[in-house]
Amino acid sequence: MYPININFCDIKDGLELASYIVTILSLILGFVIYFNNKIVEKKNQKQRIFETVDEWYMNFLKVSYDNIINAKPYYYKYLKDSEIKNVDNKKIKQIIYFEMITSIMERTYLILKQHKNIDIKIHNGWKNYMKEWCKVSEYKKYWKFVGEQWDEDFAKFMNSNIK
Repeated sequence: MYPININFCDIKDGLELASYIVTILSLILGFVIYFNNKIVEKKNQKQRIFETVDEWYMNFLKVSYDNIINAKPYYYKYLKDSEIKNVDNKKIKQIIYFEMITSIMERTYLILKQHKNIDIKIHNGWKNYMKEWCKVSEYKKYWKFVGEQWDEDFAKFMNSNIK
């Protein structure tokens, strides 16, 4: 048998070096986790702001729909000058309804775009639903007035389906 020659100073130096390496790696990992959490937090904050504004807008549209007399002048912008004189409440309500459904479709489009892991059947179902709206003649007329006010990618998707 060979004699075992252990130098405790070498072991002590090795352990000390290992502790420094672990400390440095822990600090780096801590910074990475901290900054990643900040990025996620900022993204979630933007999402909450968007959801709040979207909710306010939908509430505005509901109030407009329920109080059509007061809302009429706002929705004249979606009509040709020749249509304004003879516009009835039904037409204004239709515009408000289109505004509501478009807002829902835009929101859904953005969520589907952001969350690629959503079930493909749900994804395709919503896209098919949006494409069906693009075939409705009255909706096409409405879209000509408002297409530019929505998210750019959503507008491109809708424009590619409205023919």
